[in-house]
Amino acid sequence: MKNFTMYSALPSDMKLDRERSKEITGFASIDKPWLKYYTEKAATKELPKKTFYRYAKDNNEYNKGMNAIKYYGFKMTYKKFFDMVDRAANSFAALGVKKGDIVTICSPTFPETIISNYALNKIGAVANNIDPRTNAKRIEENLNKVNSKYLIALDIAFPKINSIIRNTNVKMVVCNSYTDSVPALFKPIFKKKVDEMLTKKGLPIPNIAFDCYDGLYVSWKAFMNIGENTVAKEVEYTPNMPAGMVLTGGTTGLPKSVELTNDTVIALIEQYKDTDLGLKKGQSLLNIMPGFIAYGWSFGVVMAPALGIEDIIIPQFDQDEFADYIIKYKPNHIVGVPTHYTSLMKDKRMEKVNFSKFLKSISAGGDYFLEGNEQEFNEFLHNHGYDKNVIVGFGLTECNSSVSTRLNKCNVVGSAGVPLAKNTISIFALPKDDNVEYTDKELKYGEYGEICITGPTQMLGYYKDKEKTAEVQIKHSDGLIWTHTKDRGYMNEDGVLFPSGRIKRMIIRPDGHNVWPMEMENIIKKHPLVENCCVVGIPSNTTTQGEFPMAIVVLKEDCQLTPDVVEEQLRELCLTYLPERDVPYEYTFEKELPLTGVGKVDFVKVQENVKKKIKKR
Repeated sequence: MKNFTMYSALPSDMKLDRERSKEITGFASIDKPWLKYYTEKAATKELPKKTFYRYAKDNNEYNKGMNAIKYYGFKMTYKKFFDMVDRAANSFAALGVKKGDIVTICSPTFPETIISNYALNKIGAVANNIDPRTNAKRIEENLNKVNSKYLIALDIAFPKINSIIRNTNVKMVVCNSYTDSVPALFKPIFKKKVDEMLTKKGLPIPNIAFDCYDGLYVSWKAFMNIGENTVAKEVEYTPNMPAGMVLTGGTTGLPKSVELTNDTVIALIEQYKDTDLGLKKGQSLLNIMPGFIAYGWSFGVVMAPALGIEDIIIPQFDQDEFADYIIKYKPNHIVGVPTHYTSLMKDKRMEKVNFSKFLKSISAGGDYFLEGNEQEFNEFLHNHGYDKNVIVGFGLTECNSSVSTRLNKCNVVGSAGVPLAKNTISIFALPKDDNVEYTDKELKYGEYGEICITGPTQMLGYYKDKEKTAEVQIKHSDGLIWTHTKDRGYMNEDGVLFPSGRIKRMIIRPDGHNVWPMEMENIIKKHPLVENCCVVGIPSNTTTQGEFPMAIVVLKEDCQLTPDVVEEQLRELCLTYLPERDVPYEYTFEKELPLTGVGKVDFVKVQENVKKKIKKR
């Protein structure tokens, strides 16, 4: 366990009743200034106590003829969707899957992925969603950690699955594919297109002979027939019942399995219903985020079907085809990461698109949106008929993705918006002692510290890891459990949150002065010729400890200036906006930055690449 310093959360003369106090104290956890952007009902209503299967079923009782899912143009109504969910639940029940069991899903977001999550939730089992790109050893470790007896896996991943499956307790692998939800008449044509797409991406074309593996592997179609003579019983809701699992991004170590409950996901859905983003039945969502991350699981796998919003599924997102998706499907809502949007602006196919005819909201999450990129993207939206700005939020896997969001009525550039109505976010002091990891000394508006959250979307915990859970979920002296994000930032008097990067990305100079990469990145991106950038620490040549900040810069394709000239301009720009000790010490220029699987800048990889280059000097 890491050390934790307990402070009185507030001065003794300010320990007021949190619900009754009307006085402005300067402490966000008491004042909750963001509530002025919500109705009183949004802040005080009781959240539904249901499984997300029952929530979706009740909410869509009269929507049976509406589309639940659109998959490459093929449509699935709510009637068909729930029929498929119930059939899958029957099959799981026939296999002996029961409440509390964990079934692993190693697949992109197919209709079958969503159906399986809902079917497992109906019977009280848990869907453990993992990335099919994960290497064989990690898949093996994950299966054994959660003791899955059944695995639903993408057929393309078959070779690596087969290499480790007999080292696990898995009794059956259900293979799903791109073509499972395509009507039989169109399967041959569609399969040909899929094979061409896989070949283009350098992926293997699956060819599995199921009868050669002693019944260990079955097709999705065969799996769905297993429950023909079984009727699965729907479980009753119980508090804190696990509903789904996703892995953390691994930015601060090995990925950890996060347990999310029915309560956390329904709290997220209900809070988003109370925003002014216009989420309504009968609309559509372009679902490009994978279901094995919290952002994609919460919004694409669970929320869209639960709210009666047509889920337009893109299982293999291709940035080069993003414009085609928008032109073809004309979605009412789009969720993505900033890199998706910065590339979209350069696509000539977007020139004639008029967003005013269909777009209700467009959101960016999963990574910080550098101010220069955001302003440029907002101009792009306005030039294409959209009269609002991009919506940006803040979240983490441990709180079921989003905890704050900008609203149309409060959209401050550079911010992560305001807390969702039933969440409380505040800023707490960073410890001065290197041996102390956390404090619960709450700071006032405008003061930088660690962003912490308490509220109904907090995870149940890391799966079977109480020690790691206790390092993140801390009971403060106010009696509440707060999730410590390890992100730095501040909040203003309106309750608007301004994150400034991961605390662990902080660079300590040889003189002991702390500098923050995101602050430098935001300034560098103001230069009109900079496409992207990332600031990391490099060792000092003259001292044995401490680092200096290095900026790795990607220039725009049409840049006519040499890197030396741009570097000189960037040095001048940074000194204009930042103190002398807070500017990059060195600049280097690259053609691109490495990205994670979901489109974030992989600053860990950037750091590794920089260290390799420095060693060769």
